[in-house]
Amino acid sequence: MVYVQEIQYNVSTFANTTVAHSTTTVKPAPPDKILNDDMAYIFFVVVKCAMYEVCSVFGIVTNVLCLIVYRKLGCEETVNVTLIGLTISDLASLIVLFWMGICFNPLFTYSNVHFDTQSVVYMSGGWVKLYLTRVSSCITAFVTMERCLCIVIPLKIKQVMTPKRAVIFIILSFFFMGMTLPPVYYTTRLEWLWYPARNKTLLGLAFTPEREEIYNSVIAINLVLTFIAFAFIIGGTLMLVFNLEKKTEWRRKSVSAQKHDTMSMKDKKISKMIISIAVFFVTSFFPGTVLFVVMMIIPEFNRGKLLNNLFTTTFAFSHILEGANAGVNIFIYFKMSTKFRQVFCQTFLFWKTNTEKDGK
Repeated sequence: MVYVQEIQYNVSTFANTTVAHSTTTVKPAPPDKILNDDMAYIFFVVVKCAMYEVCSVFGIVTNVLCLIVYRKLGCEETVNVTLIGLTISDLASLIVLFWMGICFNPLFTYSNVHFDTQSVVYMSGGWVKLYLTRVSSCITAFVTMERCLCIVIPLKIKQVMTPKRAVIFIILSFFFMGMTLPPVYYTTRLEWLWYPARNKTLLGLAFTPEREEIYNSVIAINLVLTFIAFAFIIGGTLMLVFNLEKKTEWRRKSVSAQKHDTMSMKDKKISKMIISIAVFFVTSFFPGTVLFVVMMIIPEFNRGKLLNNLFTTTFAFSHILEGANAGVNIFIYFKMSTKFRQVFCQTFLFWKTNTEKDGK
């Protein structure tokens, strides 16, 4: 026996989510008691249909530029390899966000496609994006801890953290984070369903009876993984800040300190850049993590439940924050990495740099 369910749009204009037993007809869900359909529709059009696309396109462009620059910089340094992995993960998540924006567009939904776009985006968008954000969190934690080791064991760091080991960690991050997806797809399938509000049969979602239990388990696992990554990122960031302040104070008090300082100016700049990346990452991803906790505490805060409109709207803003985080790293790199800035200007602003040189 399979329970069928449509992953609904935010408002009553679109079909709502419910579970229909022993039938293939999708029925509407109860109205949201906090955020009415009219307000939800405005948020739906502005955020999911417009801001998703704007944010994702901008981020895709900036991450492609980052990949080009880091390809020219090479993979001799561990931090470059790690940031390439982070850029690939961010780029993939932005492509998924772009696809989600297309599926949420009513013009595409009510075109002649023979599938329910919300069902398709549930499988190919939401869960895939969650997976990629978890990969990004692992890589961010790794690069933060790598910078910490640069301060704690500066003379041994090149033996401990090598580019090859960074590549292995990135590959393992993609693999192990991906292990959270099969249980979800095991309980989910696409079947032909009758949508009364659309007066037509479309390819939609069908769930197995154990779906709810597995779904909650996967959400709990993702929360645990997120908190672990946050712990490493926050702990590593605090350690970086503390050690940078300590080194600065030491150099200020001792005239001979500069000769014995094992931490170069280059390492300090990279450490400050990683701190900026980590702080922005935690700030952007924390709201989404809170929403997952709320889902665990309040069962009605979910798709197709009483707080459906509030659920979809708040998660939409969370996706925008995550998309912004994935798209603005290029500005951090440009401002805080001299090599990145030089290669970027030589590659994309060559005519401008020549003009500046001629003027000197």
